[in-house]
Amino acid sequence: MTITHPEFFRTLQRLLLHSPYELVRDGATFRLGEGHVEIRLGPEESRRLGGFHLPRTLVELRFDHCEPGAVDGFLARFDRHFRRGGG
Repeated sequence: MTITHPEFFRTLQRLLLHSPYELVRDGATFRLGEGHVEIRLGPEESRRLGGFHLPRTLVELRFDHCEPGAVDGFLARFDRHFRRGGG
């Protein structure tokens, strides 16, 4: 993702506003239905495009014992919260 760790955590906290969650140094864990989700962030890197430097972070989502419908719903919300404008 083109995002820094602080930006990711700010957005994630808005996404999980109504869900209990636990933040850890490199991600977060929270319940989703009967299962749980683990989010892990890779190291912050930078991508250079001409004169631009963009932040880049590998984001890994792990779903454990989550119903497929709950996963689909969460991924749709995740995408809406982390979507960036552009053109």
